[in-house]
Amino acid sequence: MALSARSYDRHVEQLLETLRRFTAALAKAGIEYRIVGGVAVFLHVNERDPMAARMTPDIDVSVDRGDLDRIVGRLSQLVSSTVGSRKSRR
Repeated sequence: MALSARSYDRHVEQLLETLRRFTAALAKAGIEYRIVGGVAVFLHVNERDPMAARMTPDIDVSVDRGDLDRIVGRLSQLVSSTVGSRKSRR
């Protein structure tokens, strides 16, 4: 099944928005992280040659295991607020 340019652009926008929300939540909680994998490669290549950049279907993040409980707590708040705001828009 071929992916249209419009679908691909929408996928990239959605993935980058998820990345922005995720990293903002971690930063707000003071949790260190590193973006790794396909998204890291995409961001690196996109700065140098946007036409050569290819997106991945997921986001890989490296964190310290000692922060896992804080991460789960912070992301639970993020998901709750996202679900709540979607319900209020209906």
